[in-house]
Amino acid sequence: MGECRDRRRRTVARIEVSAGGTFNLAARTSVAARGSSCREIELAFDLRKMAIASIQADTRDLKLTIDSFGQEIRQTGNTIAGFVHHPLDTATEKLLVPAVLSIIKGLRSKKEQA
Repeated sequence: MGECRDRRRRTVARIEVSAGGTFNLAARTSVAARGSSCREIELAFDLRKMAIASIQADTRDLKLTIDSFGQEIRQTGNTIAGFVHHPLDTATEKLLVPAVLSIIKGLRSKKEQA
């Protein structure tokens, strides 16, 4: 859970930096439009496009992170609800089956060593 929070903070920080850069470019573009060459204006617009693309990529990453976090919460809720409604079935599925598989693997590895 802490990892998701850190990832969201980094993504939000990147979005803030990109937004600040976009604002800076817009201010420079408006100043440049008053007395600069077309090449400088084109360069400013290209930089703005790159900043917008970066913001969109960061937004997609943030959305995927939030979606996966929500899915983990739903899965945990379903597991808890399943345990409350059917404790023996859930315990068998989550505890007994992996334990039996582990024992079988251990017996196979002993058999292969002998």
